[in-house]
Amino acid sequence: KVEVLGTDDKLYWYGMTSSILYGWSAVPNTGGTQFIGSPTGVSRSNNSVDLFAVGEDGLLKWIAWRSLTGWAAPVSLSIADISPFLSTPAVAVQGANVMELFGNAQAPGSMYQRAWNAVSGWTSIQNANFAVPANEANYGFQGTPAAVSWGPGRFDVFTVSRNGELWWWYTRSPTLFGGWVNGMNPSGGLLNPP
Repeated sequence: KVEVLGTDDKLYWYGMTSSILYGWSAVPNTGGTQFIGSPTGVSRSNNSVDLFAVGEDGLLKWIAWRSLTGWAAPVSLSIADISPFLSTPAVAVQGANVMELFGNAQAPGSMYQRAWNAVSGWTSIQNANFAVPANEANYGFQGTPAAVSWGPGRFDVFTVSRNGELWWWYTRSPTLFGGWVNGMNPSGGLLNPP
């Protein structure tokens, strides 16, 4: 599947199998929700797609597709206190059981993170913000973060501040928010490189 934002601010997908092209279709069940910016999607198995996009209300939305049930209705993964989101979210997966979601929000000007696992679902919203580093307090982060998982239990995320600095965090405890380590200090040097 390929997912895009249409000129009418709705999400569309293009599906295909090894022998059939299904063509473009609107993502159903969105209840009239309109979106801003490009969506991002991942597939954790042959039978699933997880689509993430920012709604016109500034909230981060999750739309799941499962082969047995089709497209689900959008679920808001953020609250007004940490909105609006300014760019396409980033997501990294580890097999079928763990996802890490990131987005840069205007208020409070920091990067938002939530984890999902197959046993307990999404982590709480309350502990979902990376603190703005002290020397970035007047700037915050911008653009789309980049996220990757390159080993069991390992996730890395990168983002750029409005001050032009690259920031990096990593964890070996993907569902524990407190397990994230700031891998780059304010002066730009690496701390505790993996």
